[in-house]
Amino acid sequence: MNSPATEPIRAYLGIDIGSVSTNLVLLDEMGEMVKEIYVKTDGRPVEVVNKGLAEIWNGIGPRLNILGVATTGSGRELIGELVGADAVNDEITAHKTGATFIGRKLIDRLPDTIFEIGGQDFEVHHLQEESSSTSP
Repeated sequence: MNSPATEPIRAYLGIDIGSVSTNLVLLDEMGEMVKEIYVKTDGRPVEVVNKGLAEIWNGIGPRLNILGVATTGSGRELIGELVGADAVNDEITAHKTGATFIGRKLIDRLPDTIFEIGGQDFEVHHLQEESSSTSP
């Protein structure tokens, strides 16, 4: 992001609280990454999210204008409540939304399959089949 150090930063915050790792990401209004934090959860999701939020604040501070917050992962409900999230989504919804965004932004086509390997399980999603199975 190329903004002067005094210009406000309008961004969206996403927090993925998994059993193994926690990820925080700030995206600006154009979908460009402003800040990314990856840390081991170590069974302490509240502590690691608080530390991540402090790191973001210490780096950007009062210039930051959070437009929306979403959580996902195994700790999504707990952390969603803690941060007052606007959206709390399961991993399937988050993967589909993210893959569709990246497909449109970077490869000019929508993905048809998502492979997800997490700390507790792995999943394969065929988006074309899921889309057709939810149609009336």
